[in-house]
Amino acid sequence: MLDVLLALLQTAVFCAIATAFLLPALRRKVAWSILALGALALLGGLLAGGTRRLDVSAAFPTFRTNQIGLFDFPIETVEAPGFAFGLVCLLFLGLWAAVLLWIDRRTWPPGELRPAAGSGVPPFGLPLLLAWSGIAFILALEKTAAPAGLVRPVPFDRVIFPASIAAAALLAIRLRSVMPALLWVCLLVSAARWPIAAIATWVSEAGLGTSLDVHSITDFANPFAQVPVHVLPRSGEQFAWLIWAPQLLLLPAFYLFSAGGIAFAVAMFVLHPPEGRGPHAEQPAGPPNEPADPAGAQRGTPGTR
Repeated sequence: MLDVLLALLQTAVFCAIATAFLLPALRRKVAWSILALGALALLGGLLAGGTRRLDVSAAFPTFRTNQIGLFDFPIETVEAPGFAFGLVCLLFLGLWAAVLLWIDRRTWPPGELRPAAGSGVPPFGLPLLLAWSGIAFILALEKTAAPAGLVRPVPFDRVIFPASIAAAALLAIRLRSVMPALLWVCLLVSAARWPIAAIATWVSEAGLGTSLDVHSITDFANPFAQVPVHVLPRSGEQFAWLIWAPQLLLLPAFYLFSAGGIAFAVAMFVLHPPEGRGPHAEQPAGPPNEPADPAGAQRGTPGTR
């Protein structure tokens, strides 16, 4: 139960940071909230003390009892001081709290009017930075033996998905056009997974561990053809099946459907806002007898001198 709550909390933190990119009114609140969570994580690790252990695994489809399913392959067992994962949480959340406060101060100085949605945020660079830093954060949690709920299941998608959705909305607002926004979203959902593919290839070749190390996984299943697959360790075929195809082709294509739909919807809303809410909304008409000519007010009413 605790692992489920931690997984939900971690996902909520990533979603809150991504939402703060869009809504300036939330940036300061989110910044102080995640900073407090980081401090609580460090305090909890210090109070627990001792040494933590974490069994790291990777999930891939395989055959068990003549049925194909997604099963965990054990990779390594990590031991680390009890406070280490809390320190990692504080550093990551403290960094993003500082980023949000800096954006808020730059775009919303004291006494200024509230800025528009997404103002002050690079629509491509900052969401991509969130995705890349989130990947590094989760790998650091694995190496510091964090609670299992923080590193599985699908830990990388917990940060890539909110970052992709935020980028889709920001790009649509900034570009105010459907096709350019979709093209940039397509690039972002691919670029967000480049570090995973590169790191997975490196750690698998060197046998360095983490859930991205697939060198020991030689028997799995092709979920499309429903047939077993056997590969040699550290071979190009193994890396193509377990790293390059999922991270560079299949998952970006899946993300493009959801993020692209968000970009399209936001672009349509920006280009065709509801009546009375657009930047060129019709102004309220004046009183029926009000003269259309401003000079009419100087001439007085008919029949008077």
